[in-house]
Amino acid sequence: MSALRTFKAESSDIKHLISFENHKNDHHLHAYLEFEEPLDLTILEQATRLLGKRLPHLFSYFKQNQDSAAWHENHFATQDFISFIQTKDPEREVQQALVKKLQIETGPQIRLTVIRSENKEELVIILNHMLVDGAGFKELLYLLADCYSKLQRNPDFTIKEELPRRGLNQIFENFSLKEKWQILNDKTATPPTKNPSSPLKGDTHHPYILRTKISKAQFSYIKAYAKSHGVTVNDCLLTALSLAINEKFATTEFDIDCPIDIRKYNKQSNGLTNLTANLTFSFNEDDFDHFETTLLRKKTLFNEQKNSLQPLHKFYVLDLIYKFLSYKTYKKQVKIRYDIPQTSLTNMGIIDWALLHFSQNVVRDVYISGSLKYAPYCQIAATTFKDELTLSTNLHGTREDYYFQLALLETMKGHLPH
Repeated sequence: MSALRTFKAESSDIKHLISFENHKNDHHLHAYLEFEEPLDLTILEQATRLLGKRLPHLFSYFKQNQDSAAWHENHFATQDFISFIQTKDPEREVQQALVKKLQIETGPQIRLTVIRSENKEELVIILNHMLVDGAGFKELLYLLADCYSKLQRNPDFTIKEELPRRGLNQIFENFSLKEKWQILNDKTATPPTKNPSSPLKGDTHHPYILRTKISKAQFSYIKAYAKSHGVTVNDCLLTALSLAINEKFATTEFDIDCPIDIRKYNKQSNGLTNLTANLTFSFNEDDFDHFETTLLRKKTLFNEQKNSLQPLHKFYVLDLIYKFLSYKTYKKQVKIRYDIPQTSLTNMGIIDWALLHFSQNVVRDVYISGSLKYAPYCQIAATTFKDELTLSTNLHGTREDYYFQLALLETMKGHLPH
């Protein structure tokens, strides 16, 4: 048996930890999958263990002290990361599985719950956001499906161990010295974040995740609408969310945060890490009219920000601080420099049905939701699967919060082209 290893935590790992320490979110990612047939639990366990050959941090525990932080590899029993529930109330069990917390200081950093009922086979996966972002989570889902399929054909199947490059340097090393200097010395003035006065009360003891779906027909119309207006689907989602916030929060001036995938700067980047930056889009009282008017008014600004290197500045600076200064200094600087709006939109993108085959077992439905927020933070997550769009949100909140956020999702959906 090989010796257990220790992996130094990356700067982006700790950034997500600090969001939890500051009571912004629980730094967990959540995936839901529905299958046509029952899963083979033995094969599922074997396939999950194989994920550790590509990301051994999954089967590790996390420890930090005043000077450093690291992932410590460990051995785990099957029951530590896979649960099986047979029930007549699948909706309740799914919701409970979706909001259950990982114990990061004992590990592991992933949990799968299979919920079996008379007419459904459902799988909930919880993953520590400190390890991967939404794009990385999708890569793990594809790898899990691939390993499951191959193990069903060949019980002796395994994969070669390939440790991922998890640091941000895999992005910044692709820039020239001149570009790095420009990123490092960016002097763009960043105004104070404008947050709407939130009606969310919050309740740390009652986490929930909720969603609404946009049909194939409406989503097809949205895509055609976006193409004809020279914008992206994400531009449409952002515009609809801004109108919904204006309406439901009764506010006319606020910012929306949009995490962006920075893998575009290095096509060879390993997906199993956090490689995101943040764009901030500002809205004011002149922006709220008809959907199309708002969209076209903001179109140029959307494009300018998406093509700018400015969002990389804070991450480059923080990564250098993490490498060359103390751990204590880094954590202090994250709290100072990483100020993002309380309201956000994250697009998990398209989940490729062709890459999500669990042997012959067809996945009927899937979506990914971001980390569970604490009030007043509010995030909408978008997932596309089989030409349907799922909008989800979550909170540690009250019953009133639940119905308010459900109304926010439906209002956003109503503002989208249809």
